[in-house]
Amino acid sequence: MYFADLTNYSYFRSVPFDNVFNIGWLDLDHEYNLGGVSDCFIEKLAILINGSDCCQVHVNKIRGVHPCEICGLDVVFEKIKDMEILLGASEVWIPFDKGWYASPSMVLHYVRHHGYAPPVGFVDAVISMDLRSNYSGQSVYDKLCLNFNL
Repeated sequence: MYFADLTNYSYFRSVPFDNVFNIGWLDLDHEYNLGGVSDCFIEKLAILINGSDCCQVHVNKIRGVHPCEICGLDVVFEKIKDMEILLGASEVWIPFDKGWYASPSMVLHYVRHHGYAPPVGFVDAVISMDLRSNYSGQSVYDKLCLNFNL
């Protein structure tokens, strides 16, 4: 599924959310920004996707997995430090001062293996996120759906 970076989130929605912005919804048919990102960003993104007791960025978890549309891997695991993370089974919602960034969990794979360079705002939001915060991306999504026409 492709959505251009920083467009309003409309995945499975007839009306997009005004304050949720797409990041990293890549495929083979569309060009994407290439470039390097810091190891600090990659590690923090991996920690967020791995999750903790109080900070859960996942939204719309599914029972299956989505393959990488760029390299064709059916099941994608990323190993970072002592973490082995299954990707492709959820979205990741990262808060920032104007709303949320929504990306597939595959964004970690796209950054590490396909040279994807996400927008600076997303990188900054990931790096600045407090891992001890009581945050639930799914609760944010559910609340937005209740308050907004599907």
